[in-house]
Amino acid sequence: MFFVLPAVPSIGAEQESLLRQLHQQVQAMSQRLESQEKQIGRQNLELSNLRQQVGNDWLNEQRREQVIELVHEVLADADTRASLLENTMSAGWNNGFFLASEDGNFYLRIMGQLQMRYTHSVQDDASSKSPADFSDNSRGGFDASRNYFGFKGHVGDPTWQYFFWAGYKSDGSALLLDVWVNKKLGNGWNVVLGQFKLPFMLEYLRSTTRFQFVERSLLVAEFCGSYTQGLMLVYQDDDFHGRVSFNDGASRLNSQWNTQDTEYAFTARGEYKPFGNWKDYNDWQGFRGQDPLLVLGGAVHVQKDEYGTSTAITAVATDDHEALNFRWTADASWEWSGGNLFLAVVGSHTDGLVPRDELGVVVQAGVFATEKLEFVGRYEWSDPDAGASEQNLSVLTMGFNYFIHGHQLRLTSDIGYALSPITNTFDSASKGYRIDAAGKDGQIVIRSQLQLLF
Repeated sequence: MFFVLPAVPSIGAEQESLLRQLHQQVQAMSQRLESQEKQIGRQNLELSNLRQQVGNDWLNEQRREQVIELVHEVLADADTRASLLENTMSAGWNNGFFLASEDGNFYLRIMGQLQMRYTHSVQDDASSKSPADFSDNSRGGFDASRNYFGFKGHVGDPTWQYFFWAGYKSDGSALLLDVWVNKKLGNGWNVVLGQFKLPFMLEYLRSTTRFQFVERSLLVAEFCGSYTQGLMLVYQDDDFHGRVSFNDGASRLNSQWNTQDTEYAFTARGEYKPFGNWKDYNDWQGFRGQDPLLVLGGAVHVQKDEYGTSTAITAVATDDHEALNFRWTADASWEWSGGNLFLAVVGSHTDGLVPRDELGVVVQAGVFATEKLEFVGRYEWSDPDAGASEQNLSVLTMGFNYFIHGHQLRLTSDIGYALSPITNTFDSASKGYRIDAAGKDGQIVIRSQLQLLF
């Protein structure tokens, strides 16, 4: 038996050609899409670069405008300075604020001193000084003990020097201190004209910015001679310093020519240095690392008051007996790495209506426990030769210095004990002591002070 299968239809040539064309068209479209994607990618990259370039150009333009503006400001400021000074100058800090001309012929240093203090005094029955006196046995408080400012430098050339130092006392009253001009003559010689410290006691000549205690000793006020006005010849070399002065006499601060005048007054002081550096002689301290220093000093002062002159130093003169005062002092300063020792003896003879011979001694020392902490001690004694009712001075003081930033920022505290009564001769409220009643000793004075220099 035979079966006949149906025949499978075959694709014609025309249909096969159509399919081939469709396949080619799809491939062509795919290639065009791939090409367009690449082109789009390149365009995006170019657009990004373009945006970045435009942004940088904008920033560069803005920065350029800012630099130009800054340059204009600097030039304008320079023109202003030039118009004000008519010359170039320098300014800054070199152990103090200063202004100076470019050629160095003009120099100005600005200085200031602030001392803030607390003082407390305890007396033995203070109210018994007199029936009308009801003073507290214990009294204390704060004050601004020194508020000074000043200028120093030179004018025209470095050989013409000047110094001005003034300020306000704790009660607010004005105080004029140093006002002088110094001409350097060369070869160590100088001549000074104006108001200056009497070149006598080292303890008073040493600056108030360089104290080793809160205050000087009590006997300084009696013997030092304070300030005077006059002419002084100064000589300095590596081993010797000397000063000779023709002046208005001791304690003539801010006096006019026709008040408390003297017939004559001369003062001379000399200092010899066996070893050490003079730069270390500006303060009392022997800081750690300092080379040893020894200076021996001495001074004399003589003055004759005119008739009718009456001061705290000399008795009233008469027609046939003008008051004559002669003083002398000798001192030694020894400093070494970590300590110092100072000794001074002073005497005074007054040949007036009531002749008087006074004598005083002070010794003080300091030792550094650390680089910044110094412990100090001082003893002072004096015989005022003022009669049986006037007892000798005898005071012991102990304390410390803490150098926060050298002398420029320093804390000083001490406690003093009067072994004998404090009398009118040595009373000094500015030093914290009050007059004691007769036979009353043992006054205690506690002081603490912060010093700032600029």
